[in-house]
Amino acid sequence: MNNLSSSVRWLIVIGIVLVCTAPPVRAAGVVGNGTPASCTETALRAAVAGGGRVTFNCGPQPVTITLSGQLELRQDTELDGGGPQQGGRVTLSGNGRTRLIWVYDATLTIRNLTLINGRSVEGGAIRAAGLNTRVFIYNSIFRNNDSTAGKDEEGGGAISMHFGQLHIEDSVFENNRGINGGAIYNLRCPITVLRSIFRNNDSSYGGVVANFGFGGAIYNDGAGPAGTGGQIVIRDSMFIGNKARNFGGAVYSYLYYPDRSEIERSFFADNIVYLNSNNRASGGALMHHNGPLTLRDSTFVSNRSEDAGGAIVVAQTTLTSGWNRSTLTNLTVVGNRADAATADRGNGGGLYFNGGQATVTNVTVAYNYADRLGGGIYNTSTNAADVELRNTIIAGNFLGSTHDSVQCFGSLRGSHNLQSPVGRACVSGIAQADPRLENAIGYHGGILPTLALQAGSPAINAGVDCPLLDQRGAVRVGACDLGAFEYGGVAPAAQLDPPVLVSVTAVNGGPLVQLTFNPVAGAGRYELEVQREGSSSWVQLLTDNTVVLDVGQYILRLRACNDVVCGTFGNELSVVVTQTPRKSFIPFVGR
Repeated sequence: MNNLSSSVRWLIVIGIVLVCTAPPVRAAGVVGNGTPASCTETALRAAVAGGGRVTFNCGPQPVTITLSGQLELRQDTELDGGGPQQGGRVTLSGNGRTRLIWVYDATLTIRNLTLINGRSVEGGAIRAAGLNTRVFIYNSIFRNNDSTAGKDEEGGGAISMHFGQLHIEDSVFENNRGINGGAIYNLRCPITVLRSIFRNNDSSYGGVVANFGFGGAIYNDGAGPAGTGGQIVIRDSMFIGNKARNFGGAVYSYLYYPDRSEIERSFFADNIVYLNSNNRASGGALMHHNGPLTLRDSTFVSNRSEDAGGAIVVAQTTLTSGWNRSTLTNLTVVGNRADAATADRGNGGGLYFNGGQATVTNVTVAYNYADRLGGGIYNTSTNAADVELRNTIIAGNFLGSTHDSVQCFGSLRGSHNLQSPVGRACVSGIAQADPRLENAIGYHGGILPTLALQAGSPAINAGVDCPLLDQRGAVRVGACDLGAFEYGGVAPAAQLDPPVLVSVTAVNGGPLVQLTFNPVAGAGRYELEVQREGSSSWVQLLTDNTVVLDVGQYILRLRACNDVVCGTFGNELSVVVTQTPRKSFIPFVGR
């Protein structure tokens, strides 16, 4: 994109978009004939009987279809509720009596749909099993689903995955209840969560009736079949008010070699983990257990654990050389609490480490509380982690005890860090001075709240080898600052205007397609969506890929993105491609 002109940008889109995504989901049928009364359970069951793509023609107003029993799917099936609003126009309800969907060894796509009041032993709304099962969820809502009745450890409140793959975008999970995973239980599946909200989900019942209660929103037991090295990815998502009663108030992940986990640009607030029946509680927002965690550009505020780690716990108990290293970068960890419900507990108000290696870079750990030890950071002594702090601020944390480990407890190392108030040093030789932080987090640019530095802070220009950008996406200026916030840095626009497509041309009939569009201020890249004539599904492409369109008529639209956010899609233009791509091209697999 560097050689595009400043006034009009030319995008050469070369690749392959086939008639449908691979493998294609054939057209299955339409539920209803235009009236709400025609959209019945019987009509829905008939439409999904043979698999394929199912749409709804129920009229312009929202409609609810109540199921008397689960839909059982063994063929690739897509359910599209339609409508521009999140969750679409169609709601499927289990009426508090039945699970909604069971799928085995097939691909299930949920699009523009609301799933409510499902109830079952494993997965109140969806139960998916089988190595070949894939579940894709777009722009949908899961609400008030329950999987607690059977006290089953695979009881994810909304979704229970047993192998396969789970992919979620632009969706909401709220008020779901489970035994492990208030919203999602995931066993050995790669999972991707993008731009989604998890609110008031609850797995705490599992910690009362048994030694479960992990993951108030999401429970991950592995990220793929043994030895395959799957990945857990959470980006641009929010976790608010979730509850667990064991480990991970919002998210709990246990990995197996060589799995890995990545969380970025996400917000965790008001999550809580209670003591379970064995008096254990770790990670008010997040507990990561084994393997590499990459955690960056995120905010943790007002989370609480009744024992260890008010915000984050990183524990490594299964050690494999080079695998147990985690990196925490550009984080705001503010106002979290390790509040002990019993005596001799309550350690690590902000961060808690147990085993392995961790590098903490440009993190702000402030105003957190622990009842006992380590108001800001705690590192265990019996299975101590090798924790290196770089360019990190630990300030204003406090204890409920009279111990002198107010800011930190345990062995830590590193350089170019700042601690306040003066007291027991977190790291040998650490600078001790008031960092002049704001009193509370606020929006200072970017998509998430951060804790700003005030003028005259000793943290300004005190860093070395910082990441290029701060948490907000602002370029670090001059000698970089300590902590997640760069004083004087300007964050990229949190909102981007939609680009205007000027023309779309199939060069010599295709398959090469050329787009002309007006650039958007603050954009770093552009994303293209393509819809084939006769389909309501969009295939998303990155414009810095080479893409070719197969023979057919298409509608194209474009949106602008930067390192923080993507804007809305702009105008739509159509193009007809008459030339077939050469066989040497690799097919594009879209969503």
